[in-house]
Amino acid sequence: MQRATLNLPLVRKFLGFNAKALSASLIAALLGFLLLSMFFAQQHLRSETLWQADTLAANLATPLVDKDINAAQNQILNTGNRPGLTSIKVFDKQGRHFAGWDSLSQFNGTPGAELVPGNNAVHTSWGLSQLSVAAPILLDEEIVGKLQLQVSTAPVYKELLWLFLLGLLLIAAILAIAAYALTRWQVEALQPVHELCNVSEQVVGLNDYNLRIWNDGRHEFTALIQHVNQMLARINVWESSEETIIRLQREEEQKVDILDNHDSLTRLPNRHYFHRVLVHSIDESIETGELAALMFIDLDDFKLINDGYGYEAGDMVLSTIALRLSTTLRGTDTLCRIGGDEFAAILPQVGSIALAESLANRILAIIRQPITLYGKNVVVNASIGLACSPLHAQEQKQLLRNGDIALAAAKAGGKNSYRTYTVEAGLKV
Repeated sequence: MQRATLNLPLVRKFLGFNAKALSASLIAALLGFLLLSMFFAQQHLRSETLWQADTLAANLATPLVDKDINAAQNQILNTGNRPGLTSIKVFDKQGRHFAGWDSLSQFNGTPGAELVPGNNAVHTSWGLSQLSVAAPILLDEEIVGKLQLQVSTAPVYKELLWLFLLGLLLIAAILAIAAYALTRWQVEALQPVHELCNVSEQVVGLNDYNLRIWNDGRHEFTALIQHVNQMLARINVWESSEETIIRLQREEEQKVDILDNHDSLTRLPNRHYFHRVLVHSIDESIETGELAALMFIDLDDFKLINDGYGYEAGDMVLSTIALRLSTTLRGTDTLCRIGGDEFAAILPQVGSIALAESLANRILAIIRQPITLYGKNVVVNASIGLACSPLHAQEQKQLLRNGDIALAAAKAGGKNSYRTYTVEAGLKV
């Protein structure tokens, strides 16, 4: 890469990202290799020490039975000359010290109160600096004593340290080469995008939509460049058309109208739009005599979501619930968000209260489906209040009041349920 190219902010970002990603991958691979090497080195040391213990135990059986300390010490000395061993202790059948050796004082006498494993099986234990192996001494399948070997683990750690240092040097070399090569390939691959940015800056600066991006059709961004060129051509046509200007003004007005009548989070109609549609629905139900249902849907204990997961998670839950409700209701129904965690549905020509109650049950079931928040499944419940026009009210204020009464009854009845307002019985479960 040329020096000027390296000074570009995007190229420096690529180089930094590549270096970080490669460093993390290579270091993780090195640590995995070291852990695997440590495991196999420990297994090899354990196997070798067990073999030494078995061999020495077999050679010490006769001297131990004959109480021949000189012969036992000769066998111990032959084994002690092997690298890594730090001490050898031999005990008779009663657990009394018979002979011993360590790397500092060579042969030693009876030690202090030193204990060996209480059972007669082969026993190994790892310490921070040494491996201990205890094995029975057998003669004609009879236990005549016990043997204890201690081996230093320092060679294992020293070998791992050397592997780690060599691995770091290798990582540094690979990282320098790979990060440079990878960044160069990325820059070459994104060269068409760089040209696209240059032309875009010229278009914005000169306000000239006659400019076009050169395209040889041999890279991955051919389709993108073609689409951008087509877009520039269309903008050029639109700018010269009076009809386009008028259409853009109308679209702007529609956007303002949508913002005035819709909730910015869920994209659902807001309270203002809700009241207008409700008045029209009540008038239509009175005129035709067909039931129109009003359904208040309030999420239970929604404050716990905001307190436990944050307001961003709360917004995610509200958007998810809004989408679920939109797909559950009919195409002729109107779903609105009228409060923080409160929705309202206007159901014209619902047919019967039973059908509206059936829909309320379906809504409760679909709201209860788990929602994943930061890797955890969260279940949200809701309460629903249901009132119908003209059965329960023939004007907007009364219908809203009856719907609120039904919702309050659902909340008081334990939540996660619906209630329908009735004139005769007050509230029905």
